[in-house]
Amino acid sequence: MWAKYNGILYDASIKSEDDVIIRSLKKSETDASFFMKNYSDGTPVYIKYVKKSELEELYEVHEYGTWNGMEFELDGGAPKGWYTIWFGTGDYERDAEKIKKIESLGMKIVEPGLWRIEVPKKSLTNYHIVKEDLLHK
Repeated sequence: MWAKYNGILYDASIKSEDDVIIRSLKKSETDASFFMKNYSDGTPVYIKYVKKSELEELYEVHEYGTWNGMEFELDGGAPKGWYTIWFGTGDYERDAEKIKKIESLGMKIVEPGLWRIEVPKKSLTNYHIVKEDLLHK
């Protein structure tokens, strides 16, 4: 999730219905109203709690692509040039045919109702990004 605050884009997360946590690894993007914590590896992170009303933008970015004729949400967290494809369902009867197809294509179940596979970017078509506005919901 991303938040634009005072013209700077920050990593963000929702704290409550009205409050957002913004974070930066760059001290130069902060002021005295931020406080510092350390990640478990010792990396400093600068944090501030803000009201949603103070933000210029608040959004999530979703990546999508078509793989073997089916559209999936993608996770770019795989090695460079690869994407992780996730498929989740709670309705096995409704999605029985799709489950059969994705398993035949090599997707592995990682927990009940959730499958994943890493694929090369070149195997995807119709790649697109959707920016979901969370500020004006």
